[in-house]
Amino acid sequence: MPWVNQEKCIACGVCFKICPVDAIYWWNARAKIDNNNCKKCGKCMETCKQEAIRPDSEPQVEKKKRKLNTIGLSGIFNSTFLILRKFIKKKLPNVK
Repeated sequence: MPWVNQEKCIACGVCFKICPVDAIYWWNARAKIDNNNCKKCGKCMETCKQEAIRPDSEPQVEKKKRKLNTIGLSGIFNSTFLILRKFIKKKLPNVK
């Protein structure tokens, strides 16, 4: 199952925008993958310049290293903006 290395993710939103099934969401100002919805197409991995999205199962060592991120103002703004943008695109497809 694909997963996001939280230490490498910079919350740029590229994976969020490219996911065709909306399986990527924001958690602690970082991307997370909903493995129940993910179709494993690999588009998110191809577009992530930080190489934060990994194709294999998340190793136990990585889970132990992960620290909770604090959400700063820029993280809140970026996450909110991207979520609203995706919502608006769905509801109003002619708006860019």
